[in-house]
Amino acid sequence: MVRISRSFFDHVVWAEFSGLQTELNIYFEETVDHLIRTAMHSDGDDSALDLVKIPSA
Repeated sequence: MVRISRSFFDHVVWAEFSGLQTELNIYFEETVDHLIRTAMHSDGDDSALDLVKIPSA
């Protein structure tokens, strides 16, 4: 545990954490989108997909 003032924490530590969290979220979204495109061989356009109704049991 580290003892620091609240203002130091808010201005330095929290600001750095928030910036890194934003970068991590962007990287994660880009990685997931890339993996989905690669796995599905799709550009994300689902307008050409055929809708098939699953029969109820």
